Amino acid sequence: INNLTPNTKYKFEVQSMDTVNDRESSKSSIEELTANDPLESPTTLKADTVTNSSVLLGWDEVEGATAYKVTRDGKTIATVYTNAYEDTRLTADTDYKYTVTAINEDDGRKSEPTTLDVSTKLNPLASPTNVNATNIDDHSTILVWTAVDGANSYNIIKDGQVIDTT
Repeated sequence: INNLTPNTKYKFEVQSMDTVNDRESSKSSIEELTANDPLESPTTLKADTVTNSSVLLGWDEVEGATAYKVTRDGKTIATVYTNAYEDTRLTADTDYKYTVTAINEDDGRKSEPTTLDVSTKLNPLASPTNVNATNIDDHSTILVWTAVDGANSYNIIKDGQVIDTT
């Protein structure tokens, strides 16, 4: 039966007929409530901030939604009541798949999920250690330090300004 209105109660009846012998049964009936229209899916799902250990997700609000279900890699991690969620305690340099589903806790409606793939950043580099100034004279000095694993260059900063990159 088509062309029904969402969230509407209908009474349906079925009657058996024998048109050859002009017979009919009594009617069997049922009352049913049609489902509500589903909610729209969240749009513009994005990672507003990504670090080595956290992701801040954001999306546009969905009309009719009272909450949002957030999943990471197929597991529900939160139900939130705003259009943002910060996921913390993540592993650096790791790929994650997030989904956000709009839900209406009052009438049970929900949307199709919206998906976003996010990769956390690498861990920050360690700071140089054993920084020393050598061969100091009235116009110059030489800076030396212990190399940092993973670093391929160093900024030389004098009085808050980068003056050289090595």
